[in-house]
Amino acid sequence: MDYNEYMHQVVCVKGVPASAAELELRDDGTLDDEWVTYELNEWDEYALEEAVSIREGVGGTVTALMVGDRAKEDLVFRSLAKGADRAVRVDGEGLDQADTFAKARVAAGAIDDMDDPPILVYTGLQAADTANAQFGGTVAATLDLPFTSFIVGVEYEDGADVLTVRRELEGGLEERRELEIPAVLGIQTGLNDPPYASIREIRAARDKPVVERSLDEFGLGPVAVTEMAMTGVNRYFEPEVEDAATVFEGDPDETANELAETLVELGVVR
Repeated sequence: MDYNEYMHQVVCVKGVPASAAELELRDDGTLDDEWVTYELNEWDEYALEEAVSIREGVGGTVTALMVGDRAKEDLVFRSLAKGADRAVRVDGEGLDQADTFAKARVAAGAIDDMDDPPILVYTGLQAADTANAQFGGTVAATLDLPFTSFIVGVEYEDGADVLTVRRELEGGLEERRELEIPAVLGIQTGLNDPPYASIREIRAARDKPVVERSLDEFGLGPVAVTEMAMTGVNRYFEPEVEDAATVFEGDPDETANELAETLVELGVVR
């Protein structure tokens, strides 16, 4: 990948079920998402806003990249309404069933094939539906780029070959680190204040360019995508509900003895 001085940034975005969505399962153990409402992954929104903020300071272009998610095409325009200059959407048979690892490999291929290779690639720290925090690291490894995650602060000067990031650590601590660019950044929530995209802004965003790419362009088909996957979902199921909690009522001395006997029976105490 040949990089130039043009400030091109790519933000990988994903659609996830809305937090208030009620999920239903089919009899065969698959997820029935026909009526599910999707929204942009929260971590990706913060990543997109950070790229837009840097563009406003130093210029350049921000590209929103979505892999698969055919049912969530409107989220491409939502990304554009939130400040991306253009969008690239890669689609093809097998992607909707692909795991995080396979989609990250496809995203890396799309980034590597861009005419204007990005200086910075952003991903959310994790996705609300899978929560495996695997995507960004896989993209970076595939592109052989530096990567760091849990980022809560980014400092970049125009033309610099390094940037400074602040990483969230345990116990309320933060780490300050320099990173050579080009690089891949995994963004934590709380980094900035993502804007709300109105219906009017989303409609206006349809005038921005959207490039549709297919897996065939990268020499990939459903079999190849399946072979790249490292994990799979056997079935979804509702967890069994245990018996309701036992409430001890009455005299404190009596209920204390009942509680003690119950804890002994359960093996909690001896």
